[in-house]
Amino acid sequence: MNIENLSKVNQDDTNQINQLLNQLTSNFKILSLDELSKIIISESSMIIIAKSEETICGVVCLSILKTLTSNKCQIEDLVVDSNYRNKGIASKLIDFCINYCLVNNIKYIDLTSNPKRIAANNLYKKKNFQIRKTNIYRYT
Repeated sequence: MNIENLSKVNQDDTNQINQLLNQLTSNFKILSLDELSKIIISESSMIIIAKSEETICGVVCLSILKTLTSNKCQIEDLVVDSNYRNKGIASKLIDFCINYCLVNNIKYIDLTSNPKRIAANNLYKKKNFQIRKTNIYRYT
């Protein structure tokens, strides 16, 4: 199992990532190769994958935010294929994100998680993420 920053992408990678995202939520727009390529070359995002041989079995997006008061990251869209769950892959993806932030002197890492995702929330607590007392708003 390799955990790596996805630095180049092809159509097969795009299809595999879309299949993973479909396991995360049915409410997503299928990414094109061009859209995924733009995310990969962006300075504000990283796509980190877990790969078993030629199969992408897990993915997470790490968004890098530079604000007036600090640099921080947001973990988004973490999903592991249902056939690969309970093997420590999500933990390894989070560790990659944490290590990136430590090396780059990024003090805060935020994420959101639906309370119904018991296993995910337990993992975040195990990794020393703490629930923040704040309101999250979304304008649509």
